[in-house]
Amino acid sequence: MPSHSYGNGTEKSMVNHVDLAYQIKQVEDALKAVEDPRYSFILNEYIINKRYSVEDCCHMWGVSRSKFNYMKNKALEKFVGGYTGEKSTGYKG
Repeated sequence: MPSHSYGNGTEKSMVNHVDLAYQIKQVEDALKAVEDPRYSFILNEYIINKRYSVEDCCHMWGVSRSKFNYMKNKALEKFVGGYTGEKSTGYKG
């Protein structure tokens, strides 16, 4: 009778769970590392939770769409830097 080894499904499931938990922790830590409150707001309230529109943010801070897009790109750059451990991603946009 042939023997089939498919591995331990429970072990694989636990490893996947641990990997996902670690990735979530990395994302949370990277979000917390963004010090500028406006960048943090953009990441959390505009990008993740989608509670505000571009127009809302522009009105709230008295900035143009292009300035808001600049701020959004800087916020994303800070997040990526925190996630990867780099000081800057080199984004010049």
